[in-house]
Amino acid sequence: MAGDNVYTMDDKGRVMIPVKYRAKLGEVVHIAKGVGEPCLYLYSDEAWEEQCKLIISKGSSRSGRKLQRYFIGDSATSAMDKQGRITIPQKQRDHASLIKYLAIADVGTHIEVWDADRWDEELEISPEEIDDIWQNFGL
Repeated sequence: MAGDNVYTMDDKGRVMIPVKYRAKLGEVVHIAKGVGEPCLYLYSDEAWEEQCKLIISKGSSRSGRKLQRYFIGDSATSAMDKQGRITIPQKQRDHASLIKYLAIADVGTHIEVWDADRWDEELEISPEEIDDIWQNFGL
């Protein structure tokens, strides 16, 4: 299992957000299903508004509406309690196959929540493969 970013979720779906991420997220956390991945995306109010505007700006085609329903319409919010915990609804837990041990990582525009074992699998990449990706992005 992943090292220092593994956290335990209780039976009610509550998980403590690491102190280093609390300021980024704020008091209300928006929880969206990961796109094409078995994880969750956590957003602050401000970042959520920006992401929603971006998605909505892509138009009202059938595909656009499907994306809006999947990402925005099927999202949830959770207020952070005094202990720094949020509650992840069952529907979102099911999407990401979250049971008990979670990996929580800041990936820049948002925070991702993964099943800890799946996160480890996601990080398994050869030096050659990451070099190819790096080069393809021109970094």
